[in-house]
Amino acid sequence: MQSFDQNCPVSFYDERSAEYAAAFATLLRSDPDGTRELLRMLHAVIGARPRTTRCVDWGAGTGRLTRELCTRFDTVYAVEPSDVMHPLLAQGAPSAVRITGSLGKVELPERCGIAVLSHVLYHVPDHLWGPLIVHAARQLTDDGVLMVALKHPDTGCNAMLESFGAERFDLYRIAATLRHHPELSLEMRSAPGRLVTGSLDETLEVARFMLCDRTPAGFSRLPTEREFEEYVREVFWDEARGRGGWNLEQVFALVRPNPAWTR
Repeated sequence: MQSFDQNCPVSFYDERSAEYAAAFATLLRSDPDGTRELLRMLHAVIGARPRTTRCVDWGAGTGRLTRELCTRFDTVYAVEPSDVMHPLLAQGAPSAVRITGSLGKVELPERCGIAVLSHVLYHVPDHLWGPLIVHAARQLTDDGVLMVALKHPDTGCNAMLESFGAERFDLYRIAATLRHHPELSLEMRSAPGRLVTGSLDETLEVARFMLCDRTPAGFSRLPTEREFEEYVREVFWDEARGRGGWNLEQVFALVRPNPAWTR
């Protein structure tokens, strides 16, 4: 386990570092139910659509969901702003059409029937969520659907952010933006989930990863390393049972063109 100065402000992972990638891998191992629920919702959205349906994964990252779409459809666009991620994306979803550019500015070559924006909004300022979702939804076919996934506002890791003076992530807020867009319809769903870690080191690693969902500037007062570790020990770690974790539900926003609205 990496050691940190207990009296200094809490350290954040660099998103381009090996430590960040390792923490993300630990998160995925510790939250298998979250992946299953994400795929279950994706498959429900896909339904019986034909292979000719055009799809797009906004913020594709390493291509985890892009690869799933590629198994079902012939044409899948993968939009990824980070050049660093493109080699991993090419490896993870080699048949996808990769597009580099800002998520809020990319114009797709054609409208898509399935669009995914999965756990990407942590990297976007909250006040830009609505405009970004509207931008993506406007590139749907008339019968298309955009699936947006994020952690539920009432998860344990959101409570940790709030306890240290940062805002919770709350996808339900986009309803205020979409109220001004009657050409789009919004449906919200949620799914249960719980993250389970097998050691205190793993618990600290994943909790630090979740802390990095906000930048240091997003905290009214950064906790020290000691305060952070004490919080994790007291709230997320069960010494008697030798395991840790917290509730990690997901919330899904399904955005569609409103059939009662004329384009």
